[in-house]
Amino acid sequence: MPLEEKYVSALGLDISNQSGEISFNLSEVFWRRIDLRKVGNFEDFSNDRLNFEVSDLEFVPGDRSNLSEKISMNNISFSLTNQTAYGYYEAQIDLLFYRGTALQGINRVLLNNFLPGETRQVNLSWPGNLSGVNRTEIKPSINIMNDSVYLLYQGEVNR
Repeated sequence: MPLEEKYVSALGLDISNQSGEISFNLSEVFWRRIDLRKVGNFEDFSNDRLNFEVSDLEFVPGDRSNLSEKISMNNISFSLTNQTAYGYYEAQIDLLFYRGTALQGINRVLLNNFLPGETRQVNLSWPGNLSGVNRTEIKPSINIMNDSVYLLYQGEVNR
């Protein structure tokens, strides 16, 4: 999206058996100009569609979680409220973990049929140890320019 910065991620890949070199290639890139007659001010358009409130955020790194005796398990829990007038078939939410300004880890959660005004409790555990993390960002990653991401209005028609 315009002026957006984003981490490129490929989660869940086992790269431990690869050589020490990783490459990143972009191919078949397609750029599309945003129709300002449809969108108007893009910042307002984006804020109207990505207004999610995070509350009760708690992250516990693997070395302190006590979820398992045998392996370290990170745990995050939070409430996420969709404060928009839009529902989403699948809202992708990226979880970014920092130690100071350095990114230490990324995870992702998908919220299916996330309705306007709805609050979801998220609780996620995964193996690893992100000790030293002192800042967590919760960011929606939804292509708001794609009409197919939005739930259709399910109103009732009176005859």
